[in-house]
Amino acid sequence: MQVLTQQGVKLHEMVHQREDLYAIYDPLSNLSDRERNRIVAAASYLKSQKWIDEEEGKKAIELAKEMGELRHAHFLELRDRKSEEAEKAMKEIDEAVAAWKEKWKKELENE
Repeated sequence: MQVLTQQGVKLHEMVHQREDLYAIYDPLSNLSDRERNRIVAAASYLKSQKWIDEEEGKKAIELAKEMGELRHAHFLELRDRKSEEAEKAMKEIDEAVAAWKEKWKKELENE
């Protein structure tokens, strides 16, 4: 029973971490997108006002988009890793519960 309690606590912690990660993932992703859009808009404005040349503007826009994609990929990687850890913990707990049920049934049959 102690194993199940420990595993249950572990599962609860993993699920809680995953929920927390999802709660911050969307705002971080949206913030990253807004930051990218502001940089792109600023570079486009500077190009249109001829304060920077066309090549520098394109380079700034490309870098902003690349940074946004890298941040988004990083956020997805973190989210997926935590989801995998939580699912692994759930599977371990399910296996422990099944083993405990089997042991309990055998003990009842022997009585």
